[in-house]
Amino acid sequence: MKIAPGIFRLEHSRFSHIYYLYDEEILIGTGLPFRAGSILKELTALGGKIKNILLTHHDVDHMGNVRLIEEATGAAV
Repeated sequence: MKIAPGIFRLEHSRFSHIYYLYDEEILIGTGLPFRAGSILKELTALGGKIKNILLTHHDVDHMGNVRLIEEATGAAV
């Protein structure tokens, strides 16, 4: 869902909030475990790439896919 120009809330986050800053190529949060595939597919559909992953805090609903997304994209955490 587009929040503002270049700012998206990912629909596939399921019970957590994941935001993507298109121009900066930053993913904020990685959601609950086992959602990495659908999150990456949604980002691909947006035409987005990830250079950086920002974790706001250490809860499973915010960092559950960090390693998989980091490995798949080469993004810095």
